[in-house]
Amino acid sequence: MLTATELTSEAKLALARLFSEKQGKEIRAEVGAGRYEIDEVVRVKATLKVGEDYEQEIPLKARPFLLASIFAGKVNEDTLKAVMADYRKALADALEAGDFAALDAKEDEVKPRVERAMDGLKAKTRTLCNGKVSCEVEILEGLDGMAD
Repeated sequence: MLTATELTSEAKLALARLFSEKQGKEIRAEVGAGRYEIDEVVRVKATLKVGEDYEQEIPLKARPFLLASIFAGKVNEDTLKAVMADYRKALADALEAGDFAALDAKEDEVKPRVERAMDGLKAKTRTLCNGKVSCEVEILEGLDGMAD
């Protein structure tokens, strides 16, 4: 019997594609806490396609907390306290009313200006990306010899 370390990389990749991330989360929700000994015999058939690696220009994300720190350092203490008080009050009022439309409208009003400013902060870098992987994989038979 093969161990996981004896499987080819291609076989491991195909097995990894057997379940989507969403399916994995759903399956995990079905399994309670505990230690499980699993001894299954499963026959799997797969067609694996791996694309060529390629270069892509990827934007580096801005660091919003660094930006906020620098911004806070540019205003006096009273202004900073007033801004934070307004922020807390706006959130508290929206929570109490159960209506965030006013906050959304305020964000929408200034969002274009902020986005333009942020675009100037985002650098771009050429990065080597792995080729895309597609895989058709199916379980042919389980322990009882029946197709799943």
